[in-house]
Amino acid sequence: MKIENKDFGNPVVVLGNSSTNSLGVIRAYGRRGIPVWFIHTDYKQTASNSSKYVLKIIRLERWNPNLLKEALLDLELNDHEKIVVIPTNDASLIAYSSIKNSLPGIFVDCLAPNHLIELFVDKSKFYHFLKEENIPHPNTYDLIHFEKTFKKCDKFPFALKPIYSYQFEKTFDGKKLFRIDSENDFKNHQNLLDKKEIKAVIQEIIPGNRIYIVYFFITKQGKVSVICGYDKIRQSPQDYGTASMVACSWNDELINKTICLAQKLGYTGIGEAEYKYDPQDGEYKLLEINARSTNQNRFIPYLGADIELLYYLDALDCPIPIDIPMMRNSGIKWIDFQKDLRTLFYMDKSNGFSFYQFFKSYQKVKVDGYFAKDDLKPFVLELTELLRAGLKKFSKNS
Repeated sequence: MKIENKDFGNPVVVLGNSSTNSLGVIRAYGRRGIPVWFIHTDYKQTASNSSKYVLKIIRLERWNPNLLKEALLDLELNDHEKIVVIPTNDASLIAYSSIKNSLPGIFVDCLAPNHLIELFVDKSKFYHFLKEENIPHPNTYDLIHFEKTFKKCDKFPFALKPIYSYQFEKTFDGKKLFRIDSENDFKNHQNLLDKKEIKAVIQEIIPGNRIYIVYFFITKQGKVSVICGYDKIRQSPQDYGTASMVACSWNDELINKTICLAQKLGYTGIGEAEYKYDPQDGEYKLLEINARSTNQNRFIPYLGADIELLYYLDALDCPIPIDIPMMRNSGIKWIDFQKDLRTLFYMDKSNGFSFYQFFKSYQKVKVDGYFAKDDLKPFVLELTELLRAGLKKFSKNS
């Protein structure tokens, strides 16, 4: 992707927490000399807030809209004509989108319209929408009360899935859902969610692990700038987690479906759609759409374009290229080494697992979410955390 040499003087405020997502976005701008300010809610030093590319760090107690607004207004506004804001997780996305219209015009972005952000973040609304539009997705039911909901379920197992994923993942160490295998299991997990005040829906579990992801960028004028696709190879937690390894691939049908839906809705900005293949009917089912950057964002430049840079340029009303050609079926891979190696601790050794097969999958790995020669400290921190987790697991089993 060729972008004319520019004076990238307008700063960026990155909103997020410790992840390859926030870290990747910070590096995307910092490497181009763009001043980066990072607002987060982590209580300790992390990979994201330890990057050498962060010029200013602000910590909030939580993603409260009023706290975020106060922090943004405390920045040095007089020194800049425009400040680009980019949320990198759902909690910061919801907080920022709820206050953006009340902020001074100096703050700019190219996020999707607020009603679409709410639609995609609120899983109850999202699955109702998919049902109304006859878009293939896992069968999903509202959780009103135990008896009524239980009658709707055809069989075990099924999933107890949070309406707001970010609350659930933060509370339960990165998990995306609870797998329910019995009536007693359901009662226990429902009581646990009630105590944590987390709302959920019931959803069928699609067998298998074939998951396909579409990452794209649509300008404020509704023009498609970048599309890329990849297969999820592994995830952490192992059964229902976030991607720890992906491989570049191209699925015309799913990519076309994603872009048609996005343009029909009037979607703009960065987006990611995730599908899972259902062997019961041979169809891919739409699982979710994220209205923001995602963990693999530094993989995309390796494939031909930098979506986060395009976001920056579009937010500042700069001209950007359209229909950028991308790598399609190269099979090259991205990993989050910390999450991926952790899966070794929990793999079922009795189910045909072999270390040879695991490490053979590292062929064609070109990008790691943490490792970067020009910014080593985040990698060292994550490696240290991984070693601690490994020693803890070893001590527990010995």
